[in-house]
Amino acid sequence: MLVILRSRTLHAYVRNFLDYVGWRALVLALLILAGALLEGIGIVLLIPFIVLLSDLDASVGIDAKSKMTQSMLDILAAVGLEQTITQVIGVLIAFVFLAVLRGFVLWQRDILSASLTLSFVDQTRIRMFRALSSAPWSTVSYLRHAAVQHVITSDISRISAGSELMIRGSISLLFFLAYLVLAIVLSFKLTILVLAFLAIAALLLRPLQSRARKLGEDMSRLGESVYEVLGSFMSGLKLAKSINAEGQFVDEFERNVKALRQSQIRFSRDQVGARILFQTSGYLVVSCVVAIGLFVTQTPLPVLIALIVIFSRLSGPFLAIQQSFQSIAQMLPAFATYESLLVSLEQAPNEIELQDYRH
Repeated sequence: MLVILRSRTLHAYVRNFLDYVGWRALVLALLILAGALLEGIGIVLLIPFIVLLSDLDASVGIDAKSKMTQSMLDILAAVGLEQTITQVIGVLIAFVFLAVLRGFVLWQRDILSASLTLSFVDQTRIRMFRALSSAPWSTVSYLRHAAVQHVITSDISRISAGSELMIRGSISLLFFLAYLVLAIVLSFKLTILVLAFLAIAALLLRPLQSRARKLGEDMSRLGESVYEVLGSFMSGLKLAKSINAEGQFVDEFERNVKALRQSQIRFSRDQVGARILFQTSGYLVVSCVVAIGLFVTQTPLPVLIALIVIFSRLSGPFLAIQQSFQSIAQMLPAFATYESLLVSLEQAPNEIELQDYRH
């Protein structure tokens, strides 16, 4: 992860994205933060809800005397909800209100996120096309058509996926931090145990980011080769047919397509394998947390249930962050190719341009 964060290409990519979205990035960040806070408040409300249900049914036998639980019940009493049944109804109404409000916030967040991603990609593609149209012929004439076509289509499509994953990673990061703060407030000791597991998992998953970067470079190279073969075949189609050489083009095209598909499959295999391994080991960690909470730290049952919910949700954003870094690492070679071509076009000396060129 640290290697990716120090990447000059990543810095250039993020700078390009933020320069384009401007103040809308702040609005998106606030919506992401609001969604995370509403999610956290809803989880915390589970604690008094479980205690109140136990008061309605004495056979449950849950101890409600922890400081946090009692504070929440005091707040309910302070707003006029003194009877257990009215407090239960009040908490249910709060749940519904939070769900509706959170749904509205997430709706606005996802719409803005999609809008920013799509418009950024369109601007990226248009900027490249403008650079091509403005560059002098002495520069454009030396470009390989297949390379340009691959950048404008495939590479920019991968940049689009990277933009979406960067936003998703940011969302996951804020949710992860919100869950982490809640977990620390509820039980510092149990949270440290889970954090130790996550730190080990991050170290084990780190090599996959380097693999993703290498697979991204392979995908750029092989994708360009596919366009190269296609361009050569179309430009020499008449000659190829006259000498019965179509099969050679087909064979080369098929080899490149298969190699490109294998790179994509290897990348998917890495992500799926990491996800399954992490989720499986996560169940073991949560089981250990439950045992330690019950028999070692003597954590009250309502708090422990809330922690289980938080820890089960904590793993999702953590894994999403890790896989976002993998996907961004796989995308960076595409952006590096795009940036290199764009700079060469935009910085080409205009005085060499042939004004009266006719194709």
